[in-house]
Amino acid sequence: MFGSRKRKEQKSAQWQELVERAADQALRARAMFDEPQAAIAEVREELGSLYARRVGAPKAAIEAIAADADEARESMDSILGGFDDTHAENVAEQHDDPEVLQALVDYYVQLGEVLVDAIDSYLPFVDTYRELLEQARAAVERVAPVRARVHEALAAAEPEVEAKGGHAARARITGIVERLAALDAGAVVPTEDRTLSARYRELDLELAELRDSL
Repeated sequence: MFGSRKRKEQKSAQWQELVERAADQALRARAMFDEPQAAIAEVREELGSLYARRVGAPKAAIEAIAADADEARESMDSILGGFDDTHAENVAEQHDDPEVLQALVDYYVQLGEVLVDAIDSYLPFVDTYRELLEQARAAVERVAPVRARVHEALAAAEPEVEAKGGHAARARITGIVERLAALDAGAVVPTEDRTLSARYRELDLELAELRDSL
């Protein structure tokens, strides 16, 4: 009985060593994703901050593209998260059953191979999100001059409408305010025929016409 237990302990020690080696290789493969995941999270945060400023960043258009990228990398992010959880549980459990340890070796080896094969297809996502951020920033810069004019015109028109405008004028300026808010929030998807700048210019013209009509 003692000899049987001794052999089991030796076998367990051998498998534990194999688990450590396989886990180390898998962890090195997992670490290759740390930087791109952090970069994507940073860009996502910057996009969120830009949207929150409500300065005309085309959120709806940008997020439609980002959603495709999110979906494309979802399966790999799920695998990475599952690996992180499983490894943490294995470290906490300190298994000594040879069968369990053998299964862990297989898991780490297979997962490590999957990650090594997947890293090249994951890295381009970083560029995708960074390009979206640059597009959003460029859009904000493009609309900034006309957007400023519209807000200035609106600030001048509101007291005039309040003082001299009737029901129709008040309804019209309310509509302009709502459309301006949608543009600022990025809820409007631009088209080739009606860019964001063009839509802001339309509001600028409508405000001028409204003030002239008072």
